[in-house]
Amino acid sequence: MKKAYDVKKSLLLALPLLFVRVAHAQALQLDAGEPCSEIIINLSSNDRYIQQIAIFNFVSGYITGSNTANAMNHDLSKIVGSGLKSDFILEYARDFCLHNPNNYMLGMTMRLMNDLKKK
Repeated sequence: MKKAYDVKKSLLLALPLLFVRVAHAQALQLDAGEPCSEIIINLSSNDRYIQQIAIFNFVSGYITGSNTANAMNHDLSKIVGSGLKSDFILEYARDFCLHNPNNYMLGMTMRLMNDLKKK
């Protein structure tokens, strides 16, 4: 019985730590209107790994959604981005935002999709 009590006690002590980390990650979520100037600052911060994940998730999710819509409309010529690596997306985002600090996350993603269509 003592082991069960110790496990419950440990879980109760660890629970606040979990919520602090989740709340911290929530603060670093990206949206389509995220300014490039903020993206560059966040990529240089201590939380750059979380920022990198957020950028990759946003871009890959947007491309997947766009590809799904195009496939449903039987427009397979507009499907792009198969097999994109996270390093490529992050480097593209970094370069785009350095050269376009007044642009936004959505603008960067749409430019990436246009560039991929040209290939």
